[in-house]
Amino acid sequence: MVTVAENPVYDDWFVLENEVMTARPEGRIEIYRILRRDLVRAGQNPVRQEEDWRFQVQFLHTDPPTISFSARQAAVPAHVWREGERYFADMKTILEPNGVAPVVDEEPVELVIESEPEAEAENTEEVELEVVEPAAESPKTLTDLLDSNRH
Repeated sequence: MVTVAENPVYDDWFVLENEVMTARPEGRIEIYRILRRDLVRAGQNPVRQEEDWRFQVQFLHTDPPTISFSARQAAVPAHVWREGERYFADMKTILEPNGVAPVVDEEPVELVIESEPEAEAENTEEVELEVVEPAAESPKTLTDLLDSNRH
């Protein structure tokens, strides 16, 4: 997570400033970033655009583990989602460098979905889930995994 925060990749923006503060015991990363670009559209004068981002990424010790991404400023939600998607796409690139997820043995698990008794007959559905057990040598946290890939 820290590696992605410290090395942002943008195809259409220049990163002017990128400050990253980490709080490892809490699994939290604070990011302040200034981006700039010149937008050129056909038949129009170039327009200089600048974006300031303040967001927080936090590893939550839940079951299953969760990563929270939140903007620390007022912003258009769709713009925040775009930044979040870009951040997690960069993480996926680091975790799966060849674009291929590691192969694991699959063990089908039956999932029972409870519903109202009268709607049960018409809304019955079987779903198969994949249970993935971590390897014995796998890192304890996502931060450990990212740090091990850095070296």
